[in-house]
Amino acid sequence: MKNKSLIIVGGNRHLDDGPLVSVLNASKKNKIKVFLVTDKLHLNKPCKNFKTFKELLKRNKVDYLEVNNLKKTLFFKNYLKKYPNTILLTTFCFFKINSKILNLFPNRIFNYHLGKIPEQVGASSSFWQMMSGQVESAISFHKTSKDLDAGDVLYEKKFELKKGYSTNEFYKSVRKYEKIALDHFLRSVFKNKRFRIIKKNNNNKIYMPKLDTKIHGFINWSWNAKDIATFAKVFDHPFIGASTFMKEKRVYLRNVSYHKSKINFHPFQSGIIFNKDKNKIYIACLNGFIKASLFDIKKKINLSKVILGTKLYTDQIYLDRANKTRSIHTGIKIKFKI
Repeated sequence: MKNKSLIIVGGNRHLDDGPLVSVLNASKKNKIKVFLVTDKLHLNKPCKNFKTFKELLKRNKVDYLEVNNLKKTLFFKNYLKKYPNTILLTTFCFFKINSKILNLFPNRIFNYHLGKIPEQVGASSSFWQMMSGQVESAISFHKTSKDLDAGDVLYEKKFELKKGYSTNEFYKSVRKYEKIALDHFLRSVFKNKRFRIIKKNNNNKIYMPKLDTKIHGFINWSWNAKDIATFAKVFDHPFIGASTFMKEKRVYLRNVSYHKSKINFHPFQSGIIFNKDKNKIYIACLNGFIKASLFDIKKKINLSKVILGTKLYTDQIYLDRANKTRSIHTGIKIKFKI
């Protein structure tokens, strides 16, 4: 295919340079022109090695168009006149691909999805994978249809994770395998190779909603120690951490680990800081205890100022809001809806 061109609609993960950097590397290797259609929310996202996604684009000399939605299709029509052999790939896209765009790119719109389809679908699938302790994931590519994550799956690169992996460890594996997957997929698409459709059983579909650390990352101290530790890992670096309250101040737990205890703590003891060392506090929980680094919104809290016997707590109003609120990302801002 001559004059190969790729339009990416969407952006990157939070505090990561991927998947765009992997796309750019694969495109350069396969001599594919890249253009990005993105939004304000993605442009302001922090990246791993760049202050913002916008800076990443500038430093890598990526041409882009900022939009609030995809209702207007004139840009795509004009672009196709100049580059008729264009493929459209969505990556972490907040916009729905409407029928007009689908008709402009017949059988040439694909979606990058982080997770197995249909068992791990939804915008925050990686969070839910970690929370439920799943050790197998995948980099998946499927045809885009009117329905979310419902098009034919054309390619998937499965990978295994160690039990108890952290968010950082998860994304380290992702970066490794998406580099391989993107190179293979783009090369195959532009060589017009026929994909063997991977048959999927939709009875196995598990869709989970999008999560937001600020709203959904509150610790419920009625959970057992192991579940609290697993939950906290999901919101750990590169995110700010799982949160709770200490003396009416919101604090964040990071580097959380689960430990068995000789003492069978009563539910009323759950959340009490019963010991500490130079780096971590020890917190009583049901069926064990957890160790954690303690942070406020900006920096690590000096543990010499933390009094043993202090109880961490989360008011029910925050737990109720976390349970009933959905996070909806538009091209302009994040909305929360009950």
